Amino acid sequence: MKHSSSSLSYHDARRSFLAIIALRALFFTVLLFGLDRVVDFGSNPYLLSTATFLGTLMGSWIAFQRVRLFATLILTGTLYLLVRGGFEIFFQLQSQTPQEVIFPFAQLLHFNLAFGLFVLAYLSAWIFWRSYHAVTLEIVCFASFLLYLFSGHRHFRFSDAPKIIGELAWLFGTTHLTILILLGATLALLLIAYLTIGTLPWKPRADKYGKYLKSHTQYPRLLGGGAIVLTFLLLVGGISRQIFFQYHQSALSLGSNGVGLSESSEEAIGKSPLGFHSALGSNSQPAGLVRLDGDYQENPFSPMLYLREGALSDFNGHEMVEAGKVYDDDISHSSLNTTFTRTEDMDLLERIPLVQSIYLLSEHKTAFGLDYPVSISRLKNPAPAKFKAAYKVYSLAPTYSREELSIYGSGDPRWSNEKRNHYLKTHPDERYELLARQITQGMTSPADQAFALADYLSQTSIYTLTPNHDIDPKEDPVAPFLFGDHRGYCVHFAHATTYMLRALGIPARIATGYMTDLSQAKDGHILLRMSDRHAWAEAYISEKGWVPFDTQPEQVESHADTEVDLKLLEELMGLVGPGEELFDEDLLEGETGIEEPTPYELPGKELILPILFILLVLLLCTKLYLRFGWLLPSAHRRNIIRRYRALTSCLADLGHYRSEGETREQFIHRLQPPISFDNSLLIQALNRTNYQQKLNSPSSKELEQWYTSDMQAIHALPIWKRAIAFLNPASCFAFLSGRLS
Repeated sequence: MKHSSSSLSYHDARRSFLAIIALRALFFTVLLFGLDRVVDFGSNPYLLSTATFLGTLMGSWIAFQRVRLFATLILTGTLYLLVRGGFEIFFQLQSQTPQEVIFPFAQLLHFNLAFGLFVLAYLSAWIFWRSYHAVTLEIVCFASFLLYLFSGHRHFRFSDAPKIIGELAWLFGTTHLTILILLGATLALLLIAYLTIGTLPWKPRADKYGKYLKSHTQYPRLLGGGAIVLTFLLLVGGISRQIFFQYHQSALSLGSNGVGLSESSEEAIGKSPLGFHSALGSNSQPAGLVRLDGDYQENPFSPMLYLREGALSDFNGHEMVEAGKVYDDDISHSSLNTTFTRTEDMDLLERIPLVQSIYLLSEHKTAFGLDYPVSISRLKNPAPAKFKAAYKVYSLAPTYSREELSIYGSGDPRWSNEKRNHYLKTHPDERYELLARQITQGMTSPADQAFALADYLSQTSIYTLTPNHDIDPKEDPVAPFLFGDHRGYCVHFAHATTYMLRALGIPARIATGYMTDLSQAKDGHILLRMSDRHAWAEAYISEKGWVPFDTQPEQVESHADTEVDLKLLEELMGLVGPGEELFDEDLLEGETGIEEPTPYELPGKELILPILFILLVLLLCTKLYLRFGWLLPSAHRRNIIRRYRALTSCLADLGHYRSEGETREQFIHRLQPPISFDNSLLIQALNRTNYQQKLNSPSSKELEQWYTSDMQAIHALPIWKRAIAFLNPASCFAFLSGRLS
């Protein structure tokens, strides 16, 4: 076929055929290697990729032959049975030692998997070349598979499969949510690109008898196609940005059993970083590395270690919220960019100094440390590519025992009446006091009473990430837990304990931060994860300070707890060295060349919505031009072409396109049924105008009659089909790609 501007040669189609085979094989290979990282096939991915390539090659070749698919499937199945029979005979001839039995069966499993992928690739390739709608089916199946694969991350449960989210988050030093959104946007763009490549105008196609069909087309309109691609890029990028900012705070504040990251004191007063909605599951994202610069064998909560970040001591009638420095003055409330110092409280007994170097791997707003921090100073970041910030905490760590606490009272005699009443503000529901007194009957020691409450909840509560309590926002969210099914997580336990302690006249509050297991530490180094974020109740014991009374449920229904990644811990240990302290930010004032980098932001909804509106308007204008462009003033020949284009645009929206080498008359005849054209007079008018003298062109009145006659065949279709066709933008894309002819 001679190459021209209006049609593509056989060599173009052949190159397209080979390019699509290569792209499909490459796509299968990348997909298999990616899935192998996620689900671990157990077989060599190179073997599986080879099988899919051979299946793609064979399916593509068979699609253009006169061989029936059923015959090839019978031949392939027969070959499989012969190979399988050979394996069986080979097994029987071997001796029956365990090693000699297991090895052949393992090879058979590899063969079954490779053969299954071969058949899958073969069938998909055959359908791809035989059916124009195969690309849509493949994209729907692939998108459904991706949704199923990543469905484990619903509600920010990033510890669930696939683990590749966590691996990429650590590799690039970002959050799981960021990786999930970027991965979703990338896959969406790949699906769009695959849809574009799979429906290229010059894509060859075989009919049901294997006959080679050529698409009659022009080269795509690069300007229009480029505008569509750019619009899709902006839309995907903008939508991804909106999704990120919509769920970013939720992922941070709710990514670990409903426990959030505290804000600075001024911003957090009257608020709570906790939530009583369904727990969002553990998040295995690394949060920080803690190095204990000294032994702490006297830890009264061993092997657990509590790192306090904030406190909730004010009851707002609904839940516990932050009260700020006025009351909780033992909390540093310091940001990561400032230093903090206070005078040691000499009235607190049974404490030793302990230094912690903390290197953060995720974003935090407030510094945290062990129990009672005396000073917090910034450290030089040893690895900015990995750590977000680094600081050193000097704490007075407790060394008391549980037995020693029993002889002390509660509260601090130095408190004012206002402060004491603040920590004793009770819940109006009398059931908290009745239950608390029932549990602590006969006990007089505040510490013993607190331990009794914590033990009661530990024995009766069921730890679950999905308590499923249907609660009105104005109602008490703790009551369905404590006076109901006892299903909840740390937020429920901490609130219930605090309410009952206050009902007994014991000053109490809720602490937030991290609880980690020292048994998984190595050489004094502790790897904190987002799943270690925690909320626990604290009571003030005289001369001891705020003491944790934490619930450790004996019944666990669901908890995505995982072992600490020792390999990652060792890697981080190799990055940190002796801490080098830094000065405050105010010492840098007046220095030149010190600027905060300006973060790049994707366009927001203020730009996305106008772009989307412009895109819809352009599609609508294109559609109207294709359907009614013949109404515009134009030369007689141009008017005939526009009327014919109106006819073909209707057919394109109904899913009918003209093939290469197919005349207009053959195209119209091929459409019967479902569209019955008796004899297209409009096509005759176009042919007479193109190939005969202008004197033979129909008059305007005749043209109007012929156009009306041809459109009656389309108007005879059911109204719902015509309505869907009008909403279908296929003719617009076909016009921009040069396929509308």
